[in-house]
Amino acid sequence: MSKKFQKPAKLKLSKDMEEWTIDVAHQKTILKAGALQNAIFNSATFSCIATDAKGVIQIFNVGAERMLGYAATEVLNKVMARPRNLDPAKC
Repeated sequence: MSKKFQKPAKLKLSKDMEEWTIDVAHQKTILKAGALQNAIFNSATFSCIATDAKGVIQIFNVGAERMLGYAATEVLNKVMARPRNLDPAKC
């Protein structure tokens, strides 16, 4: 085997391992951030309801369940009716 072929193969493996290590560390950071977000959103001390641009409920936390009496499974991915007294000009 020639040195010409062996050196690039070793360098590529090293670079791939380095990128993989960075990816794993990045994924762990993202998972920790996600766990923190879930802990905040599932806190019973406040209600959090979020919809997309079409009014479809995407987030409905434990506080919202307790305040409104609906389980998240009942309302997620459903269209949220706009309250009648809500002025669209103020939104």
